[in-house]
Amino acid sequence: MQQLRAVEGSLNGMPKLPALATLRQSRFWTQEQLAKKAQVARSTIAELELQERPARFTTMKKLADALGCDMLELVHGQPPKPARRGRRPKVASDPAT
Repeated sequence: MQQLRAVEGSLNGMPKLPALATLRQSRFWTQEQLAKKAQVARSTIAELELQERPARFTTMKKLADALGCDMLELVHGQPPKPARRGRRPKVASDPAT
């Protein structure tokens, strides 16, 4: 759900998916194979790849799940940068003090 909100917040209206064809082809899948895995019509895949129409968020979620990627990756073509977590690096102390 957070991912959906992030996508909604970063885009105006329904997004186009310029990276869809590249992601599908990198897995050596046909449009028909992706359509079956994502449970959407093959014609939907074709139209989205040609950017003839924008994607609904529910369709984006299905495609991202089928492709094993983030929804933002469908839009931007690269995985989002992971959030930095963990401890801050230690600051070297001055030996003169």
